[in-house]
Amino acid sequence: MKWCPITLIASFGFAGHVGAAPPAVTPATFILAGQSNMSGRGDLTTLTAEERLSDSRIRLYGNDGLWRNALHPLDDAHGQIDAVSADRLAAVGPGLFFAREFTSSNDRDVALIPCAKGGSSMHQWKPDLSGSTLYGSCLARAKAADQPIAGVLWY
Repeated sequence: MKWCPITLIASFGFAGHVGAAPPAVTPATFILAGQSNMSGRGDLTTLTAEERLSDSRIRLYGNDGLWRNALHPLDDAHGQIDAVSADRLAAVGPGLFFAREFTSSNDRDVALIPCAKGGSSMHQWKPDLSGSTLYGSCLARAKAADQPIAGVLWY
């Protein structure tokens, strides 16, 4: 499965295995936000054997609050800590393809923080710091990941 280039990357510059510890090397950390396209609706069965392998340089701060090597579906709702952003239909989206290209082009580790929700409206993303909104949930997750944010991919 091949993805087209990401349509938007907003840069901010804020100063393998499952585990609670963050990546050992400070990675370029990206928030994956938006709707179903980012959460992923691609067919998992169409992934190639190579696309099914993890890369230890690409880490994911999962919806369960644990760090792990990134694999599809990135926005997996199993063990979800906050119900507001749970997307039980999450599958293949552009985040991991972006991270692989970024890592190979920049020789830098990547961390991904999924915050997308399929079927969400822009109203649900209004700036509100409470954990009951997608915006507030996303900010809380980014803070909990405890990594400088390099950018946000919205799709």
